Amino acid sequence: MAAKKPERLLINQPLSQHQFSCEILQGSSHPWHVLDTSFDSVAFLQFARENGVSSLIFDKLRNTPDWDSWPSEIRQALEQDSKNAVARELLRRHHLQRLLRRFSETGVQTLVTKGEALASTHYSVPGSRTRGDSDVLIPIDQIEAARRVAIDAGYEIFGFVYRKHQFTVWQGDERGASAQIDVHWRVLNNARYARAFSFEELYEESVGIDELCDARVPGPVEALILACMHRDGSDTHDKNRLIWIYDIHLLFKSMNSQQIRRFCRLASEKGVVPCCKNALETANEFFGTPVPDGVLMSLQSQHSRPVFKQRYRDSYLGLLVNDLLELPGWNGRKRLLKELIAPPSEVLMTRYGKQNRCWLPWLYFRQFLDGFTQKVMLR
Repeated sequence: MAAKKPERLLINQPLSQHQFSCEILQGSSHPWHVLDTSFDSVAFLQFARENGVSSLIFDKLRNTPDWDSWPSEIRQALEQDSKNAVARELLRRHHLQRLLRRFSETGVQTLVTKGEALASTHYSVPGSRTRGDSDVLIPIDQIEAARRVAIDAGYEIFGFVYRKHQFTVWQGDERGASAQIDVHWRVLNNARYARAFSFEELYEESVGIDELCDARVPGPVEALILACMHRDGSDTHDKNRLIWIYDIHLLFKSMNSQQIRRFCRLASEKGVVPCCKNALETANEFFGTPVPDGVLMSLQSQHSRPVFKQRYRDSYLGLLVNDLLELPGWNGRKRLLKELIAPPSEVLMTRYGKQNRCWLPWLYFRQFLDGFTQKVMLR
């Protein structure tokens, strides 16, 4: 089937917040009055911020004739969001470049991924690509080396290193400004997609980015598949968050026919056709992404139903077994099991909403049962 651009609403028919925002991101300029009057400026601003596009909308509209028709409070709020984004961008880039240099000097290989990479490769104004942190991928055998480098550089380390397949590097100052960098050793945290690509596979097809001290980022085909998987594997976020779909729109729109064919082939080889197909369909629905004739049919024809072996591979049990096999040395394996079975008591009390430490024996037992159920159910 050929992907079609969404039909335009009837002339003079008010637009929903969603369509209003999608059309602006596509490059259309709209006066404020075409927005459905049931949405006030506060509701629209909340919608734009929740979807990560407030700075992007400001960047798209600020130099258009329709901008002056927008309520002054909205214009001021969006402009302030943009200024805040620029400030965060400068701080984030400073710390990211500093950490990447330290990693490079000590032999730790890195790939910058997700929104941080796309901000440099597909957005004319990197700060307009909303993100709360930067994501860096490292090889599985360099976890401890990377932690030592970050600590020696003066950063604090938070989070489970092994259980969550990442650790958070953080630094703040007396003014309350802070920078957060998530250092991953699996491409994604979701069990189904965590092992879709190894570091070595992504690095082989990676490209250098001058703006990030010659840091490397995944190639366009791999970046698109990662964006599709990240969207589908984010259980705690809205899968249709506009900034994520817009990433997919920009990535696909910039690809040539050879890259598109490789994307279809690689999605099939990695067993991620359903999430890629759905992502393209959603991008076309939201932004009119120009998906050529036959691409969705090609993806559909390559989709097969998962069998038990695939279910095991995509499960948390399969991931845990693979982690234990691939982690170098016994120290990492012991730390993984400790984080799974006996996390710090403060973590359990916060997770289960308890304040009295008398609950701890039960909380540890419950932690074990929850983890065991998750593993054996092949979820």
